[in-house]
Amino acid sequence: MTPQEFAQSIRNKYPNGIASDGISYAEMDDEELTNRVLKKYPTYKSQVETKGAIGEFVSGVKESFQERGEKIVEEVKKPVTTQEKLKTAISPGLSRKGLRVTGQAAALIGDVGGFKTSRS
Repeated sequence: MTPQEFAQSIRNKYPNGIASDGISYAEMDDEELTNRVLKKYPTYKSQVETKGAIGEFVSGVKESFQERGEKIVEEVKKPVTTQEKLKTAISPGLSRKGLRVTGQAAALIGDVGGFKTSRS
């Protein structure tokens, strides 16, 4: 079946379905709902027609972008220790946390450009 048919079958089976992030199945477009279900339950992949190499690449980049973006947000939200504050005051922009977030952002940009990094 097509991704659209698969998404519709999920909506029919779970008319009030809500994802873990609070978005209802009805609010998601077909591709997003299909990708989320297949990511969580890969056993259903054989039931859905694939998009080919280009579609797989685009989906992979989109997932990587979202995952790396979430990691960057988590890093930024972490509390900063007094030691890190002191290091930042002595050499601004070179704190370990700052470098880690910068590295993750660079990896994210690399993924968008089609150059998958080895770090996750």
